[in-house]
Amino acid sequence: MYKVSHIPLSAGAGKKGLIGLLGIILLGIILYWGVLDAPFVFDDHHTIVENETIKNLPAALGQIRSNRYLTLVTFSLNYAAAGLNPWSYHLTNNMIHLINALLVYLFVTLIFKTPVMKGTRLSKGFIAFSASLIFIAHPVQTQAVTYITQRFALMATLFYILSIVFFIKARLEIIERRSFASRRHLTYYLLCIFSSVLAMKSKEIAITLPIMIILFEGLFIRAKDTRTRKFIYFLPIFLTILVIPLSLLDLKKPVTGIVSDVGLITMVGEDTLSRVHYLFTEFRVIVTYLRLLVLPVNQNLYYDYPVYKTLLAPGVLLSLLLLTGLVVSAVFLRKRAPLAAFGVFWFFITLSVESSIIPIRHVIFEHRLYLPSVGFFIAAAAVTDQLLPRKALKTLLIALIIVLLSFATYSRNNLWKDPVALWKDTVDKSPLSADPHNALGAVYMEAGLFKDAISEFEKALELKPDSATALYNLGNIYLESGLTDKAVENYLKALDHKSHHAAQIHNGLGLAYKAGGDYKEAIRQFKSAVAVNPAYRLAYYNAANTYSKMEDFHEAVEYYEKALELGYDRTLLPDIYNNMGLALGRKGDNARAIEIFEKAIRLFPGYLPYYANLGNEYMKKNDLDMAIDVFSRGLLVREEWYLYANLSHAYAKKGEEEKSRLARQKADMLKGN
Repeated sequence: MYKVSHIPLSAGAGKKGLIGLLGIILLGIILYWGVLDAPFVFDDHHTIVENETIKNLPAALGQIRSNRYLTLVTFSLNYAAAGLNPWSYHLTNNMIHLINALLVYLFVTLIFKTPVMKGTRLSKGFIAFSASLIFIAHPVQTQAVTYITQRFALMATLFYILSIVFFIKARLEIIERRSFASRRHLTYYLLCIFSSVLAMKSKEIAITLPIMIILFEGLFIRAKDTRTRKFIYFLPIFLTILVIPLSLLDLKKPVTGIVSDVGLITMVGEDTLSRVHYLFTEFRVIVTYLRLLVLPVNQNLYYDYPVYKTLLAPGVLLSLLLLTGLVVSAVFLRKRAPLAAFGVFWFFITLSVESSIIPIRHVIFEHRLYLPSVGFFIAAAAVTDQLLPRKALKTLLIALIIVLLSFATYSRNNLWKDPVALWKDTVDKSPLSADPHNALGAVYMEAGLFKDAISEFEKALELKPDSATALYNLGNIYLESGLTDKAVENYLKALDHKSHHAAQIHNGLGLAYKAGGDYKEAIRQFKSAVAVNPAYRLAYYNAANTYSKMEDFHEAVEYYEKALELGYDRTLLPDIYNNMGLALGRKGDNARAIEIFEKAIRLFPGYLPYYANLGNEYMKKNDLDMAIDVFSRGLLVREEWYLYANLSHAYAKKGEEEKSRLARQKADMLKGN
């Protein structure tokens, strides 16, 4: 029976090749093992910690129309496996990076089997291993790998390369066997299309994949098929591009609505540049990217990059000339040095989605280099091999480069392990940008260093007076410190400015009003929060708690029920069940309260307040045996004074004075300790 499993990663490499591949894997493990316990940073909180969708695997699997569906599902699988423990997410990112490095090796070795590269004097093993080792060891990759959110780039790259690998295998089958209909060829061809779809559902940068496949065909295959046959062959691959617009657009809308959506998707937002200004700036950014690949120093998580509004600015004009020279050189050398030319084309084409005329709020981010760097490293290895024919010399040079890059990567990853160090480094390099100050302030706030946090938020406001994030965080600090008036003042100022966190600001404002005793205004703010974000469970929970304070238990129970209907964030569920049970009990619905507490104990058997409150509900019914049983069950989980106190009370009501005395004695002893 036919199997696809014969695609060897060490194609033609032998024992030395296997040792080399193990070396790649070992190097990747060493460089990234230390970041497994690195905490969530920056957008990780929005993408993972605060994302209710990933906390419900069935719901995540059902979001198939999401444009980054596949990556979100992997986040959901991480959450199902380890909750919000970062190690699971980091381990997944590290494994994908290792796989990608191995795919780079496989990709290069397969290129050497194409008609154009067969018989070349270039060293297949040197170029394949050099490109792969530099890819895994280069410090510029740390932002894509260690910054968990950027798994989008990792997964898009994985399926991007995999799709081209399957394409090459399919084309080689036709060349060797001259049979389009063979099972092996059709298998590879369909896997190429399937991998392309998976890449498109990982991140939008994959939209260039069909173009790269067609370019590869022209550079390395050069088949003499008729135009019609080529058109038919490449059409299904090219049509995978439609996956991205179909994911982004709502096709149920009328045509005018769809056209409007297309405009919005590619239009300039209020906080982005014009298309022309973005393009001019990207000419300089791409040169910075090239500098980072050649000389990876002064790396920065958040660049404070200048914006260029004219092509005649010296920096822009010189950058354009340099980039044009690289592309023109690749065009002229495409026949004499096809591998190096292909690497240059790969770099520019894969980078074009995020560095051309579609404005993105941030003009530069290092993780955007992850996929383009593959082409750069292949081209660099090919040029090195061609310029240095002596094997010992070029091997020594590459070994030295990999050692230096590895030290730089290890050092950079040490920063990612410590959020304070990471954001201090970023603030030092981008002192005039408000966002790094906000991020450093948030880290200080989380550590309880409120004075330092306030200082950073105030610096952010000096740089950007309309920073809703800084005002919101100041509100949180003042609320935590009991200064409710100052908290309200800052939350209200934050609401005056546009923010992606409007729901959280309303929720914070509600908590501040509640702390100040203004329950009606607190309720109004919690309702405003859920109006902005109907899936914001915390706001429902806080509204329910406030209604309980007002002794409006009917409304409290209704809001607790709404909170229970949303997602599966287990961090909040125990308290929701507990407070809902208490509200039902105070409402007089004893039977329902017992039902809720019993269900809660099944879900969270280690949560002791359930046993105390459930036992008390049985006490209300005068079912003393059941109350004693529940209190005793709780004490088997952990001995707490209040459970013994309740048990003593139950025994006393039952008339068992000696048991009551012993339980009371135990309660007093534990309470005293």
